[in-house]
Amino acid sequence: MTSQAIVITLKLLDDRYNGADDWPPSPFRLFQALLCAANAGRAATDEERQALTWLEGLEQPVIAVPRACLTQGTTYYVPRNGADACGGNLVKAARLRDAKCVQPRLFEAASPMLYIWTAENADRYSLTISAISERLYQFGRGVDIAYATTELVQIEEAQMMLKKHVGNIYRPTPNGIEGLDVYCPATGSLNSLTRRHSEHARKFQGNALRQPAPPHFQKVKYNSPVTRLFFDFAPQNGATGYCVSPVDSVVSLVEQIRDRAAQRLKQHFPPEKIERLVIGRNASESDKNRRIRIIPLPSIGSSHADRHIRRLMVEVPIACPLATADIEWAFSGLNLGVDLQTGELLDETQPCLVSSDDRKMATHYGVDATVKKAHRIWRSVTPVALPIGRYHGKKGSERAAGEMVLRRTVQQAVRHSGYKQSVDIRAVQREPLEGKGLHAEQFAAGERFSSNTLYHVEIAFQEPVSGPLVIGNGRYLGLGIMAPLACERPWDVISYKLPEDNRPAIHNRNNLLHAMRRALMGRDRELNRNASRLFSGHESDGSAASTGRHEHVFLVAEDDDGDGRLDRVLIIAPWVADRNHTAPLWQQRKFEQVARGLRIVRAGSLGLFNLAEPVQVSADDGLFKSSKNWCSVTAYVPTRFPKGAKERYPQHIVADLLNECARRGLPTPDVTITNLIKEPRGRVAAYLQLNFSKKISGPIILGRTSHKGGGVFRVFA
Repeated sequence: MTSQAIVITLKLLDDRYNGADDWPPSPFRLFQALLCAANAGRAATDEERQALTWLEGLEQPVIAVPRACLTQGTTYYVPRNGADACGGNLVKAARLRDAKCVQPRLFEAASPMLYIWTAENADRYSLTISAISERLYQFGRGVDIAYATTELVQIEEAQMMLKKHVGNIYRPTPNGIEGLDVYCPATGSLNSLTRRHSEHARKFQGNALRQPAPPHFQKVKYNSPVTRLFFDFAPQNGATGYCVSPVDSVVSLVEQIRDRAAQRLKQHFPPEKIERLVIGRNASESDKNRRIRIIPLPSIGSSHADRHIRRLMVEVPIACPLATADIEWAFSGLNLGVDLQTGELLDETQPCLVSSDDRKMATHYGVDATVKKAHRIWRSVTPVALPIGRYHGKKGSERAAGEMVLRRTVQQAVRHSGYKQSVDIRAVQREPLEGKGLHAEQFAAGERFSSNTLYHVEIAFQEPVSGPLVIGNGRYLGLGIMAPLACERPWDVISYKLPEDNRPAIHNRNNLLHAMRRALMGRDRELNRNASRLFSGHESDGSAASTGRHEHVFLVAEDDDGDGRLDRVLIIAPWVADRNHTAPLWQQRKFEQVARGLRIVRAGSLGLFNLAEPVQVSADDGLFKSSKNWCSVTAYVPTRFPKGAKERYPQHIVADLLNECARRGLPTPDVTITNLIKEPRGRVAAYLQLNFSKKISGPIILGRTSHKGGGVFRVFA
């Protein structure tokens, strides 16, 4: 029986989704909405229950959702159900209100949500599921009004729908160790929801309150990373160290390794299957997500690294039908100096592949399973193979047009590698982008990869991505291997050390930061004709920013050595301090352009500050490293002040900080007030300790004065 796909297309009437901590909206939530629709106004029929029982027994669906971002959130103060505690006085009870933070997600309403199941007998129940979905009226919370349609399509058509979808694709990886936890229906979900509904109707029996049984579902990993196997190039004579292969022979090296591993696997598996999944010969479109990828790792990470190949990484997709152990066996022990047919040793200088647990070199390619660090700027280590060659034009306009075509081709190569977000092409050239690199033409490999089609490129993503990043037509043969730029921090954090002969006292922090902001606004005017909201915090007409978001820079002045004088000033982009804020690429460029080029700051009575080149922020910096425990460097000032005598300051400050953490995209911490400071006009500030349940990376800058150096937190043991 031919497999088909049942596709449920769902749209919300509004461009916001209020489901709490649920993105993408889970298939179990959709299953609940379908069950609710089936029972709307009447009890579900036996045919509808059979269809839903069939649906819950299918394998987990592929989910496609539009791009979305969390809003800043709004806090509502709603009446507490406290009439009993107030002796039935409703007027008094109405004054007791609790803070309720609402933080919906905004998404592109033009792009629908797709849930795609694959089944062999889908035509039997598709009409019933379609009738149920047409009765669906809400999805998420009660305010999320929605409608849905169901259609039965062929597998190829479903894949085409995913290709054309503008948004993010989530695929189930049930055997994955890492990834996103998504709730899916399981066998018994329908009965558990029916039982829970009936128990809700009779949970009050006499004076006892009986909680309904929880629903039954399964937690499935989605978008788990691929399995990565690492190998060292060892000498054949058993000597210690590495056997080195020159980087410009990468194509022939990968072909040798690939063919030898495939020959081993063909002895135990169907040859045509190995041809498609290992070599890529006669591979279909659906084989792309199942094909293994061989990635050499040239030695980089230092200005003295020679970029020769000593290590190899093999990526095994989660959808690959070959067992990981079989693939590891096929590569482990491969001897490139042995003849494939006779087994005779021909060249003792060729390497032998040995399994390795050393992943240090992979971190230089953006692969780090512990830190999960993402990067925006990437440069090619081996040149990218493009489908077009050099554009030979004599006129300047012809050369400019040719360069534009090259840049568009690189953008297409990035998209074909699975990255849908916008990317800025910063360089496309023959020459290497770093000192130890080789000219692109040196990597030419016969007719397959002509020297005219090889280019070194540098690209910048709008949002950071994790490695490995391999693009271009030669991405399965060792070409197009990219490495992240080593120094990315100045794009979003600029650190200036103050001159040794002029370091203000701590009590002059506000005056210094005020002068820094004026200097940034002046440089912005000089470069861009006006002082934008990014540096001024005001609209173009001079009024305060009306968006209600943290869209202007944060300034921090620190005393590093504890001598009572300020040693450095940090200019921090708003998208770093506020986790819920994202910025377009042009704004990130503008931040670097203005903030990184600051050289002179005039601070009135504090004097003139001549600034040197900005200093790279260390990963071990106490303001930026990852920890569960944080303490105040500067006092936290609440975003609002208590109203009425019933809001006490200690409790009010804690509640205000928790709301501020929610608005900034931080998890809820345990808060301890270490020092309460009274300020003029009855206002207060506080020094705090924050203890999170998991490690949080800095910076953490919160409160009313966070843009002016207040509310700064540092890691403490």
